[in-house]
Amino acid sequence: MNLSGSRRNPHGFGGVATIEPLDVGELDNFALLGQLKKIGYNGMIGYLGWDEGGDAYSKLSRTLKAFRDMERRLEAHPHWADLKLTP
Repeated sequence: MNLSGSRRNPHGFGGVATIEPLDVGELDNFALLGQLKKIGYNGMIGYLGWDEGGDAYSKLSRTLKAFRDMERRLEAHPHWADLKLTP
């Protein structure tokens, strides 16, 4: 599983969306991680951040910190990631 932060943007990757640090954008990575846990996924999780530009080290460090925080919150409060889907 590869994750990234993302927001819809016609100037982004493939003319569809940006690729950003995990704590940026419209994609709710916390909810996504919660759903992966709920279905029993226990494989590797990587971070897709090759198209961001800027200081790669600071963005990777920030993303790892955000990922570890999401893991900690999911462990302590798994119901926070429950999705309420509406038709």
